[in-house]
Amino acid sequence: MEAESSEQPQILHVTQPTDGGTAAVVMALMARQASEGYAVRLICPVGDLARWSQAEGFDTVILPMGRAPSPRDWRTVWRLRQEVLGADVVHLHSSKAGALGRMAVALLRRRQRPVCLFTPHGWSWYTGGRLCFAYRAWERVAARWATFITATSQREHEDGRAVLSDRHMERVVVIPNGVDPASYSEPATEHRGAGRLIVCVGRLCEQKGQEDLLQAFALTAKPRARLRFVGDGPDRALLEATARGLHITDDIEWVGAQDPRGHYMAADLVVLPSRWEGLPLVLLEAMASGAAVVASTAGSAGVLDDVTGVVYDSSTGPEGLARVLDALLADPDRCASLGRSARAAVVNNYSLTHMQEGHLRLLENALKGTHAQ
Repeated sequence: MEAESSEQPQILHVTQPTDGGTAAVVMALMARQASEGYAVRLICPVGDLARWSQAEGFDTVILPMGRAPSPRDWRTVWRLRQEVLGADVVHLHSSKAGALGRMAVALLRRRQRPVCLFTPHGWSWYTGGRLCFAYRAWERVAARWATFITATSQREHEDGRAVLSDRHMERVVVIPNGVDPASYSEPATEHRGAGRLIVCVGRLCEQKGQEDLLQAFALTAKPRARLRFVGDGPDRALLEATARGLHITDDIEWVGAQDPRGHYMAADLVVLPSRWEGLPLVLLEAMASGAAVVASTAGSAGVLDDVTGVVYDSSTGPEGLARVLDALLADPDRCASLGRSARAAVVNNYSLTHMQEGHLRLLENALKGTHAQ
C-alpha cells in the first residue's frame, strides 16, 4: 500500500518462502502494520505471497531466491543492498532471506543501516546434513547484524542459546506464531466419511516426515483407521510408492492442497511427524480446531504438553508412533479432552492478535533503540 506521508516509518519485509506458514505470518504482519499507519513493502520470489501482496496494493519487488546456496546469491545480495537503502526497518524471514539480507545490511555504511529484524522460522541448522556446521558458524557471525532476532517458540529460543553467544542472545526475543481461533470454530462434517480418521496436513517433503508416518501407520492394529494427507509437494510420488510397498494403499487418501479446516475438524487425530520446524502453523491450526494432536518433538515445538496433545520421541521409531496412534484411537474420551485443552491454549497464548501485537511492540522498541553494531 502506498505511503500516506513521508513521515511514516518504512518497513521492508524480505522472505524466501512464498507459501505455507512463513507466508501466512508475513501476510498477517504486513496487513496489521499497514493498518497501524506504517508504509509496508515486500521483496520475495514469485509465488502466492507476491500475488497476494500485489492484489492488496503493497509495493512488491519480485526477486528470485533459491533455497540452496548458489553463486548467484551475490547478485541477490547486491540487489537487496540497493533496496534496503532508505527503509527504516527491514524484516527478514527464513534462513535464506536472513542470510542474504543481513549480508546486504552489513555492506551498508553504518549510518545507512536500517533496523534489522530477523525471524528464522526454524534455525538453518535444523536441516542437518553436511552443511550443518557451516550454518551454525554463519549464524554466530551474522547475529551481529540483526537488531533483534525473533524466535517463534521457547524451544527455538533455547536451541539458539546452544549456538549463539550470550551477547547475541540478548537480542533474541520469543514471539510465538499465531492463528485466528475464530477461523477454526465451525464444525465440519463434509470431510468425515466412515470410520476413524487420521489427518496429516503439510507439504509432502522430507522435512515434514510423512514417510515416518506411513511406516508407523502400517504397524497399527487392524482394522486400521484411514490416513489422509492434505497437501502436495515434491515427495508425493515417493510417498505413494512407499504406501504401495507397505500394502496400505487402500487405507490412504491423497487429497492434494486444500483448505485444511474441514479436515482438521473431521479428524480423530491430527499427526505432525516433522523432522525439523520452527513453530508450524499446522500445529496451531489443528489445536484451534479442537483436534487431538500427535506430534514429534520437532512438530510440537515445545507447545504441546500432556494436557494439550501427545509428543512422541522419534528415536522410538515407527513402532513407538504406532503404539501412540493405537492408544489414542482406542480412547475417544481422551482425544476429546486433548482437543478442548488444545483450543483453549491457542485462544489464550497463540492467537493471531497475540502474534501481531508482539511484533508491533518489538517494532516500536526497535525504532526507539539503537542499531546493532
